[in-house]
Amino acid sequence: MSFKLVTILAVIAGYCTVSITLVFANKFLVGSQKSAIDVSLFVVWIQCIVTVLFQTGINAVKAGWTRDWSFIYIEKEIVSSPILCMTVSFVCMLSFNNLCLRHVDVSFYQVARSMTIIFVVIFTVTILHHSVSWRVIICCGVVATGFFLGIDQEQFLGTLSIKGVIYGVLSSVFVALNGVFIKRALDVVDSNSYKVTYYSNINACVLFIPLLLFTGQFYEAAHTFHVWGLTFWCLLFSTGILCFLIAWIGGVQIHLTSTLTHHIIANTKSVLQTLIAVLYYHEVKSFLWWVSVLLVVGGAFSYTMVRIQEDQDQKAKVQIAVDDIEKGQPENLNNNKEVENI
Repeated sequence: MSFKLVTILAVIAGYCTVSITLVFANKFLVGSQKSAIDVSLFVVWIQCIVTVLFQTGINAVKAGWTRDWSFIYIEKEIVSSPILCMTVSFVCMLSFNNLCLRHVDVSFYQVARSMTIIFVVIFTVTILHHSVSWRVIICCGVVATGFFLGIDQEQFLGTLSIKGVIYGVLSSVFVALNGVFIKRALDVVDSNSYKVTYYSNINACVLFIPLLLFTGQFYEAAHTFHVWGLTFWCLLFSTGILCFLIAWIGGVQIHLTSTLTHHIIANTKSVLQTLIAVLYYHEVKSFLWWVSVLLVVGGAFSYTMVRIQEDQDQKAKVQIAVDDIEKGQPENLNNNKEVENI
């Protein structure tokens, strides 16, 4: 077995392990809807702080090692409109993620937030003004079917949380919006994704403060500090590091494999996460409940395959148009409206 293959397998295993561990750890930290103490947003705030401190430490080591002090500079773009818009969506996304996780079981967490693809398509049309194919719409229909079937089965099993579903849908909205704003934020930092992550976490640490004051979770955290124990705090700070690692290892995985492979692994991880949750919490699910999970995961996987294929087709058409121009045949451009902006 080659060293490269071993490295790829190790990275994939690391990604799945970190991602699943983070979900279960967050579930422990935020508790359930039956818990008297709600510190869902406080947990996210601490995780952002730990992530920033961890990234700052890495930047300082890089600066000291390379003597390139640009690693520790925070540029004025951190307060630019694209970065701030992205940060607001990022804060909302994290907040509703944790609120959703507090009100639903880990096994249903994936289905509860599965409407992300639907909103991605909606925002692609309404904000980015791009058209979508009928194949994408079919994939969205499959995901939506799984989502509503999952809600029906959760109600049938007596485990449905309306709040959890609402938070899951809101989380999906802001995950989709965050994807749109990230593209705009990358334009102001020379497509440096590491810097975008760093700036969004720094801004989030500040933006969470009024949110925590408004929801009373600062007060809640301060007055229940003594009952949490060392285990809670160690796990909380560890998840902050895991938040950084999941972003980093995801990037490494895409670099070593491909975007398609990354999405396949992410969907496989979702199924594995659901199986582990059902077994760990000794849950009993109906046949149609499992069908809903497979519809959501299958629809998401199909959507990824379709979009990647469409992107490849688009690049091929662009390349053909460029070749035609170089050959002195620009009239062929009129045969394809999708290359008008070349």
